[in-house]
Amino acid sequence: MFHIFRKQYFILINSGIIAVIIYLGVNTFYRITKSENDNQAPAGISKPEKTTPKKQTYKPIAFYSEISKRDLFKTLESAVLPLEKEEPDPDNLPPTELKLKLWGTSVGQGEKDYAVIEDSSNRTQNLYRAGDQIQDAIVKLIQRETVILSVNGQEQKLEMEKAGKGAGRDIEPVRPLKSIKKRSRKTRTQKVTLKRSVVEESMTDISKLNTQVNIRQHFNRGKPDGLMLTRIKPRSIFRKMGLRNGDVITGISGEKIEAVGDVNKLYESLKKSEKLSLQIKRRGREKTIEYTIK
Repeated sequence: MFHIFRKQYFILINSGIIAVIIYLGVNTFYRITKSENDNQAPAGISKPEKTTPKKQTYKPIAFYSEISKRDLFKTLESAVLPLEKEEPDPDNLPPTELKLKLWGTSVGQGEKDYAVIEDSSNRTQNLYRAGDQIQDAIVKLIQRETVILSVNGQEQKLEMEKAGKGAGRDIEPVRPLKSIKKRSRKTRTQKVTLKRSVVEESMTDISKLNTQVNIRQHFNRGKPDGLMLTRIKPRSIFRKMGLRNGDVITGISGEKIEAVGDVNKLYESLKKSEKLSLQIKRRGREKTIEYTIK
C-alpha cells in the first residue's frame, strides 16, 4: 500500500516539474518572438533615415547664362523697354523772338509746374502750364528760370532776365519783391447806375452768369494782383457795369481781391448793396467805377 502511494507521489511531482518546464519554455518563446517583432518594421514601410541638412551653396549668375541665352519663354523681346525721351537742352535752343517776358517759374510739381509770363504786346501777365498757348507759341516744357516754347514746330527758349536788368525771381520759394516807386497818377472815376431788377435777374442763375465772362487770376511781377476779365458777352451784366475785356479788378469797395473765388464777394455786394465801387486797372492805369443800384 505504501509502495503504491509512493509511486503516485513521484508521478505527481514529475508532472508538476514537466508543467513548470513547459510553462517556462513557452514564456521564453513568446518573449523572444515579441522582441524580434518590435525590432522589425511592418511590411512595405521603411524606417525614415536620419539625414543631416546639407549646407546650401549659391552659384554665380554667370552659371545660369546659358539658360538666359536659350530664352525658352521668349522673354527677351518683351523685356526691351522704350527709351525715355531726353529733355531739350536750353543751351542748344535759340531764344524766342516773341514779345514775351518770363517773370518766374515753379517746378518740381509734375503737371502742376507753371510759369508767369508777360505778354509785352498788351502788358498782361498770366499763369501758364505745359500745353497752354501764348501768342503763336505753345508752352512745351517748364524748367527752372526757363520755358521751352514750340513756335511753328520749332523749339525756342524763353529765359528770365539776369539780375540787375529788371528780372523777375523764381517763384519757388516765393520771395518778397522790392516795391517799385511809380509816378502818382490821378485815379479816374466813372459813375454807373444799375436797375435792381436787372441785377436780380442776372443773379438768379450763377452758373449761367459765369458763362458770360471768363475770369482768371492776374499776376504782376510774379505775384497775384487781381482778376482779369475776358470774353465778356455784349448783353451781359458785366457789359452793363461798364467793364471791358482786359480789365483787371483789384478791389471791391476798397477791399483787395486776388483769388478767383473772390468774385463771389462781387456777386454778394451786387445783391445786397445799394452803392459799391470797383477798383480796376485798364491798360495799366487805375480806375474806379462807382455803382448806384436802384
